[in-house]
Amino acid sequence: MVTKGHHSFTLVDEPEFRKLLDMVSTCLGYNLPTRKTLSNTLIPKYYTEVFETILQKVKESFDVCLCTDAWTSSNTQFYIAVTAHYIDHNTEMQSILLGCLNYNDRHTSENLVAFLRQMMQDWQITHKVRCVVIDNAANIQAAIRLGDWRSVGCFRHGLNLCVQNALKSIADVLEKVKAIVEHFKRSYTAQSKLEAILKQMDLPVLKLKQECPTRWNSCYEMLLRMIKIKHAIISTLALIRSDLSLQNAEWDLIEKVIPILKPFYEITQEISTEKYVSLSKALVFTNLMCKHVAKEILSQNNAKIKILLEKLQNQLLTRFHDLESNVLYSNSCILDPRFKKRGFRTPEAFERALGGLKRRIGHIRIINIEEPTVQKMEPPQNLAEPSIWDEFDAADAQVTRPLNATAAGIRELDKYVEQDNLNRKKNPLKWWHARKDIYPHLYQLMLKRLCIQATSVSCESFFSGAGLLINDRRK
Repeated sequence: MVTKGHHSFTLVDEPEFRKLLDMVSTCLGYNLPTRKTLSNTLIPKYYTEVFETILQKVKESFDVCLCTDAWTSSNTQFYIAVTAHYIDHNTEMQSILLGCLNYNDRHTSENLVAFLRQMMQDWQITHKVRCVVIDNAANIQAAIRLGDWRSVGCFRHGLNLCVQNALKSIADVLEKVKAIVEHFKRSYTAQSKLEAILKQMDLPVLKLKQECPTRWNSCYEMLLRMIKIKHAIISTLALIRSDLSLQNAEWDLIEKVIPILKPFYEITQEISTEKYVSLSKALVFTNLMCKHVAKEILSQNNAKIKILLEKLQNQLLTRFHDLESNVLYSNSCILDPRFKKRGFRTPEAFERALGGLKRRIGHIRIINIEEPTVQKMEPPQNLAEPSIWDEFDAADAQVTRPLNATAAGIRELDKYVEQDNLNRKKNPLKWWHARKDIYPHLYQLMLKRLCIQATSVSCESFFSGAGLLINDRRK
């Protein structure tokens, strides 16, 4: 309860809590531990048990993807989190927090690479790490290069930067919207009046949302909430703060921006997962966003909206134009039975990626396949009457049959590509689990690729919980 609920160790010393437990434990004979026992004995023991269990699971993994991110707490302490992601023997995605540690050294690339190497050694996965998911910080990017690890940037972070940069083109309108939201947030009178008018209009009583640049999609949510209760806001501001009112053209612009931003909101929501395959969707989502923006550019006649769309288009091309040439993204897309060639913009791009995958699959070695070896088939014992086929069968039995892993892998890949795509709503890992004996080479490569995360959401979501640990009550 203490660890999962982020409670303070001082909880067991609080008089009312002790009184409650005394009442409950009267018939159970349970004695509440002291804070010292909890912090020095029970929690360390529980930690050791959990650590050993998780260590064993990680050691049994085939290949591992790491995600890392940094966070500064409310008391200005710097923390680094590292999570591990792998596909287990049941072909299910697993995500584990390896550590969230207070980091007091200078944040140089040399120190960071030493930190990551030590973390890998502690968890005995140095030889298993196939990729590290990072943000755009220069020091962590340099650390990854020094460590000679493959990496991918956080797709969600890049997408947020695309939208934030494009929205600067309508900054004047957004500042007015923020001022309105801020007024209702700070004024009890204004909020009460807005609620009263919402009830009069028989609308749901909703509160306005303020944008936060570091919170994904917050601008979209702010604008969407404004439109949902637009008429109530107009009426309320006319009564109490007419100077904050928006012009009709500004309301019209907001209404046009919302459907433009909606796909970016949906993609951010869908790709922010740590339990399902995500990297393979990056190519698909990039193509869908580019098509969406190009279509909107042709249909819009508002000058400000066109500028916003053109900036979005430039940002997408700048940040995501080379994903198809990245072997991790292209391999993941092909090895996801939901997408295969449909994740690529052109047939030529797919063929290039497929050619690279064929060369890669030649290095896969399956335990039961030895290469190069020859296998001689013993002539069958002729228990039946002599036949005209006897001489032919005897000669055929002497033919050597090399077991070529490269050829076997390429045959698997060709057969796999020709199969119908899996429904996009289905779980690709379940599909692979059912066919791991049919495609043994591809299955082994799939374990290396589909475990890679598209975002560092696992670290970021942990920081939300960590914020509950670092507070004034935890002494």
